[in-house]
Amino acid sequence: MEETHRGATSVPDTAAELSAGAIELLLMHIVRHIGTFDMANAELDPDMFSRASEMHYRHIWRSIKEHYITYNRIPAYESLCVTVLDAVAADPIAYGDADTGQMLHEHTLSILDFMYSSGHTEDTLEPAVAANILRTILTVRGPEEVLRRAVAQAPHGGVANLAAVVTSAEQRIQAIGALGRSTAETELSQPDSFARPAAMRLPTGVDFVDRILGGGSAPGDCNVILGPTGGGKTTLAMQLAVATARLQHQMSVQGVGDPGFVAYIGYEDGFQMLQIRATSYAARVMKERLQFLETDADLSRIGNLQPYEQAMYSSNGNPDELLGEVERMEQTKPWMRKHLAMVDYYDKTIGGRGGVQEIRQKVSAMQEKRGMAVKMIVIDWAGLMASNHLEAMGHGPDGGRLSIYLQDVVKLAKQELAATFGSTVWVVHQLKGQACRAPASRFPHHSDAQWCSMFSDHAWYAFVLGTKDAEHSIVQFGATKTRHGETPSPTILKLDGAMCRMVDASQHFMIDSMSNRLQPRSDTSRLYDGGAHSAADVNSRG
Repeated sequence: MEETHRGATSVPDTAAELSAGAIELLLMHIVRHIGTFDMANAELDPDMFSRASEMHYRHIWRSIKEHYITYNRIPAYESLCVTVLDAVAADPIAYGDADTGQMLHEHTLSILDFMYSSGHTEDTLEPAVAANILRTILTVRGPEEVLRRAVAQAPHGGVANLAAVVTSAEQRIQAIGALGRSTAETELSQPDSFARPAAMRLPTGVDFVDRILGGGSAPGDCNVILGPTGGGKTTLAMQLAVATARLQHQMSVQGVGDPGFVAYIGYEDGFQMLQIRATSYAARVMKERLQFLETDADLSRIGNLQPYEQAMYSSNGNPDELLGEVERMEQTKPWMRKHLAMVDYYDKTIGGRGGVQEIRQKVSAMQEKRGMAVKMIVIDWAGLMASNHLEAMGHGPDGGRLSIYLQDVVKLAKQELAATFGSTVWVVHQLKGQACRAPASRFPHHSDAQWCSMFSDHAWYAFVLGTKDAEHSIVQFGATKTRHGETPSPTILKLDGAMCRMVDASQHFMIDSMSNRLQPRSDTSRLYDGGAHSAADVNSRG
């Protein structure tokens, strides 16, 4: 390949015209100019270099990204050479043919030499040109490709909602066009007016969460949920997903807003258990009824309710007139299937080893298939996602690597999921062992995250669940990091495992200042003349 091609500053208009010289010029800027790297790291998928002739670029860019994830820096020339040349040699295109393998080896080495050449100085870099090349690649290999496929499939009924696909692609093209561009307005020290329209917020439908969020999360936000083993993390995460999906259904029925779907990415439970958890909460069916069901005939129907249903309906009139398990599940099935998507990455043969990048590709495919936008993405949980990904890269159970990777998980989720899809992202993670063994009256901090105390650094909100009080099945819950800088006093939730939900129990339970235990308010008022003290009272006393 001639050097003059690499110096070309013209930018192609179509996918067919993406020249090798333009791509190599972009790669050179990626390792030389941090602004170009940041844009590419957030937006450019290695698989966008999908053609056989682009195999070198795919391996080079994937190796750079993986090195950055692992070591938090751009690789040196020697390190990248080893990784990329090994990957090229093992590629099916090169493997098995010595002559082809040698040619590809030399060609790839030539590209790497160009990228790291000492002749490239700050004065010779052209970041504006590199940004323009990046925008072109993202456009023609992203939304334009989606549009081409959608238009081709539409006459055969392949796309259920072509208009929604077109709108989504247009919005994505506009977002790509703004990458790396600045305007004079961003440089003004003071605007003409500070008035701004209220930020659009996405309620979760879970009251005790929405109160802390100020009504909901804004598109592009990334929040975390931390908690001990068995403390209700997955229960709360699924509750958020199902409740948000229900709200999206209600918006669709009412014809308001732009309803979409929720994507729940599970690494800890198999698909059947995910379905059981979601259905139990949505349809108010006891989890064990679904977990040990032998035949659908065992489910209750109108007029033949189970004892737990009669108790559940006791305040609503005659139980015989109310819905049984079958009817409640039938009511929820249509909107759950439409507005809630669940991915089982517990089974590693299906996936779950590609980290945040894999989730981005999966959600993108979901959007295309469903013809609607994803509004919330839930990742449960980050520790397994990280260890699976590092294992797939050939790394053993190295705590140091895991810590480095987890430090950037939330940042990657914000860049590659929340920003890309304009959605809210929730990342679930574990508390370290010491915090898990703490008494229920001690409220943990987000810096108690397992393997990485800086896990929540890039999150807008860091929600924390305390250790469960086994006697009453209650936990403290709150946010130790908030967007507006205020950290409200924790509330008390009851873990209702039978119905796969968390319930606000702060009116019935409290932290007793005398015994320093979580217990019913009635017990405290009987035992101590001083009466009951709220969690806020106790926390204010230290």
